[in-house]
Amino acid sequence: MTKSGKYKLAIIIFIGVVIFTLLIFGAFFIWRDKLLLYGLEKIEAKAKKRYNVNLNIESATFEGFKSISISTITLVPQNEDTLLKVDKVYTDINILPLFKGQISFKELAVYNALCTPTSQNGRTNYSFLFHSETKDDKEGGERNYGKTLNLLIDKVFSMVPDNIKFENLRLNFIKDNYKLDVAMPSLDFKGDEIYSEIILNTGDTSEKWIAKGNINKSQERFKGKLYAASGKLTIPYVQNKWNLKVQMDTLSFSLFEKDYDDDLLKVRGFFSVRNFLFHHPKVDSNDIRISNGGFNFDLLAGNDMLSFDSSSTAIMNDLKFKVFTYYSKKDSAEYKFKLVSEKTDAQKFFDALPSGLFDSFKGMKVKGNIFLTSEFHLDMKNVDSVYFHTTFKDEGFKIIEMGETDFSKLSKPFRYTAYEKGRAVKSFTVGPENPDFVPLEEISEYLKRCVLISEDESFFSHQGFREKAFRKAIADNIKANKFKRGGSTLSMQLVKNVFLSRSKTVARKLEEALIVWLIERQRLASKDRMYEVYLNIIEWGPMVYGISDAAEFYFNKHPAQLTIEESIFLASIVPKPKSFKYSFDQTGQLRSHLAGYYRKLGAILLKRGVISEEEYANLTPTVNIAGRASEFIVKKEVVPDSLNLEETYEPLF
Repeated sequence: MTKSGKYKLAIIIFIGVVIFTLLIFGAFFIWRDKLLLYGLEKIEAKAKKRYNVNLNIESATFEGFKSISISTITLVPQNEDTLLKVDKVYTDINILPLFKGQISFKELAVYNALCTPTSQNGRTNYSFLFHSETKDDKEGGERNYGKTLNLLIDKVFSMVPDNIKFENLRLNFIKDNYKLDVAMPSLDFKGDEIYSEIILNTGDTSEKWIAKGNINKSQERFKGKLYAASGKLTIPYVQNKWNLKVQMDTLSFSLFEKDYDDDLLKVRGFFSVRNFLFHHPKVDSNDIRISNGGFNFDLLAGNDMLSFDSSSTAIMNDLKFKVFTYYSKKDSAEYKFKLVSEKTDAQKFFDALPSGLFDSFKGMKVKGNIFLTSEFHLDMKNVDSVYFHTTFKDEGFKIIEMGETDFSKLSKPFRYTAYEKGRAVKSFTVGPENPDFVPLEEISEYLKRCVLISEDESFFSHQGFREKAFRKAIADNIKANKFKRGGSTLSMQLVKNVFLSRSKTVARKLEEALIVWLIERQRLASKDRMYEVYLNIIEWGPMVYGISDAAEFYFNKHPAQLTIEESIFLASIVPKPKSFKYSFDQTGQLRSHLAGYYRKLGAILLKRGVISEEEYANLTPTVNIAGRASEFIVKKEVVPDSLNLEETYEPLF
């Protein structure tokens, strides 16, 4: 072909492309309203079919080549109140998807939107939002958390238009008698930057929040923070729902990296809070405060598996911990947890403890280093195999100066105050100045051994903790689906009585464990002295504190005179001293079920060489209540159904 021929062919092809393009755009202009209507009808039909909601659009028209204006959008779940109403939407769309009946937004502006989620008497108008569009993605009977989470992240990033602008966005949340009003005067999303002001009103309080962020859609990365314009950022509704108070200055979140390969999703990110305040009565009676907290996480998600890799790091003030968690539900639910602290300066460790959580250590001066490792493993198909182990080691640790609480007071006379339901009921000196104080050597050997066997037989050999007993307590509580036993040692019970409130909270147990470690590790009191204090302060009955008071209350005796039978009885009531009267039947004799308790404890006494064969053969489950306690034993009284007598004696074995 000659040059002129090639030139003519190129001109013809160019003219053809131009004509074809003009025809396409001409067809688009002719049918674009119908294509838009068709695309909107598909969206409405999809909403109806998949979610059973009515999506109604009053009108939609083109304004310019690729810009459309939509008026009056409503979203109404079947037989429920309107969830969403929008006055105006202006958007630029991608043209090519419109030919397939799909609407893809490039830029979006929304004006005067009102969202009203409601929940009344268990019925909601938003539950459809939590229903999956498709059936659960399962392979070989497994749920692929990695695939599901990966699709969710991809969908969120793909749905974000290039530019977003909201003006006058409102959310009115109503749940029974609780109301929350959220106003967003404006939200701007230009390029990669996000900015919005948020005003929350609960009726009692009003707060203004600022939201800022940066998003990279192509790399699926996000970085943002939420903070209060003034004062504190309070998480609404959770206090009304769960009696949980949460406040902070700033909440930050970052998504650094996402990788999905071979059904395994890896996500790296960071979550942090500044000046965090937390309060729940089951955790602690005080507000718990953390100046800086965070979690640098590596999340793994796959087939029936979720895990935070051991490279994840938790931050609490100036402390850092490596964290590993694992959850799987392939055959049965399986849980793993491991926490490892770095080598930490001991003073730095105590100074970094959350305010309100370990206040008894406030002002303490120490030296040396501390290491902490804690592991937990539970397989629900074999609950009895539960594993729990905590190692709290030190390097050159020493207490230089006590803080607000003198933990060494156990080794010397001190003033003890007994509390009931948070109210002080009795105070007395634990030491020779008190005529009712009984030195350990003057207490019946039977009583001392019976209480040890019942409460903590290895007290004189362990260092404050019995992990075997604690593991058994965890297993029993899981199988009973309630808190049945705590696995506390005698050291822990003593610390609870002398230094802490009697409230059963998570925080109290943590503080209790740390105090026990200090006392035992630093030998702030001898084992003999600790046991002596324990027997002289614990409750033995209604307003009966100390073994001297108990021996007189029940038997009109000195503690040195207590018999084997009397000692076994007193040991049996230690877990529930106020319920002692229910140990007796309608005739005033010990109930028949206690015979087994007497035999078991007597057999242990025999094996330990505390009693002879003859004493064991003559052991009978009978006691003569000669003291004031007889006034509390009412004959023919029916035992309440709510009192489980068997649980009273279970901690013994």
